[in-house]
Order: sequence, then C-alpha cells, then structure tokens
Amino acid sequence: MDFWLNSYRLLVCMKCLRKIVKVAVHLWVEDPQDVVHEADDLLDELVYENLRCKVEIGKMNKVLGGLGKTTLTQMIFNHEAIKGHFDNTIWVCVSKPFIIINILEGIFQSLTKTSSGLNHKGVLLEKIQKEMHGKMYFLVLDDVWNEESGLWDDLGDCLKQIAGKSGNCIIVTTRSLEVANIVGTVPSHRLKKLSDDQCWFLFKESANANRLSMNPKLEIIRDMLVKKIGGVPLVAKVLGGATKLKKLVVK
Repeated sequence: MDFWLNSYRLLVCMKCLRKIVKVAVHLWVEDPQDVVHEADDLLDELVYENLRCKVEIGKMNKVLGGLGKTTLTQMIFNHEAIKGHFDNTIWVCVSKPFIIINILEGIFQSLTKTSSGLNHKGVLLEKIQKEMHGKMYFLVLDDVWNEESGLWDDLGDCLKQIAGKSGNCIIVTTRSLEVANIVGTVPSHRLKKLSDDQCWFLFKESANANRLSMNPKLEIIRDMLVKKIGGVPLVAKVLGGATKLKKLVVK
C-alpha cells in the first residue's frame, strides 16, 4: 500500500440533497428576479439541513463541503490512464459504521460483481488474494468517518495481504480532518472554491442556458446569484438544476 491520498467529503449529506430536490421543482422564469428568490428558498433549505447534520455529527472536526470532491475522485477513478496502469480499479462506499469485513466484501464484489456470501474475514481475504494474484489495484474508500487508528491499522494489514504486487494506490475521501491526519502518508488535497465566472458557467450549464444572451439586467442577477453560490459547485448545480432559464424573458 503506497499511500492514502486524502480528499474531503461533501458537507451536505445525500439525505439533504434528496430533500432539496423535492423543494426544487423546476421553475419556468418570466422575471429574472424570480431566480434569486428561488435561490434564497433553496439555500435556506440547504442551511437548515447542514445545521441538522452538524447536530447529528456532534463535535467531529469537518471541512467545508460541496467543493466537488466526489466529482474529482470519479474523474480520477475513470481516467483512461488509471484504467490502463492498474489491473483492477475498486470503489467502496464505506460510510458508517466502519466494519472491516464489510469493506472487504465491497472489494470482493467490485472485483467479481458477485457476493461472497462469507462472514469470516480470513476466508474472505483468501478469496480476494486469489482474485488479486499478480495484479496491482487502485482503490477508492469513499465517505470514511472512522477516527479510530486501531481500526485503520487492521484494515491496512488486510490491504497489504491482498496486494498482488507493489505499486498499489488508495484514495480516501472523508469529511473528517482527523481521518486525514490518521491515514495520510502524503499531503491531503483540499479543493478551492470556484471563481464567480466558473460558478456562473456551472449554473448556466445545469439550467440548460449556455446560449443565454447577457444584458445589463441579467448581469445584475448574475452578480447576485454568484454571491449566493459562494464558490461552491454543489450549490451552483442544485440551483441551476432547479431553474429553467431557457424560457427566460427579461423585462
């Protein structure tokens, strides 16, 4: 196992996104000011769900979410250079609780597309070892919450055992800075916020409005929206997906 490359999990949980989608019924806009009002409504819902998530999570030390961690990791995972270099690419959503045999089962299923039907770690490891014999893997452990170093040591030992040869690579995505500190053997990668122009581009793309012609009034709306988006691509995509600008009529 060469390294754990740490990224950061979206602050907004999938439950939050599902709730936002229910609120975000497609809006056919006749006055561009309605876009800003819709943005306010959606962001209010977003803030409420984030606060609720913070209460559930407790005192866990988290970083700003919504900056495109999952998208970036998927792009790396699916890149032809990765597919061509590694014999096996494996994606496991870990989440909670952190149960090693479940992670191993996820690895096995990713390799074989079937369930092992096993509940014994040693036997499952042997099966994975056979699948990985003489092969090099690229593994993503997504949505990791565990901050117990002992469990990480146990998992690390398992991953060393399944390595068919050297040169393997592992990416860990997490909301927790403590997880990054525990597993990091290289500096963690922290995504930056988008620029205003990038936010506007992503918003228009999500709203199917790339051909929208700008004018002074729409410029004002643009400036108001990008401020509310705040450089977070998740917000730009949610707001854009909830707003249909292709029938926009500027009065």
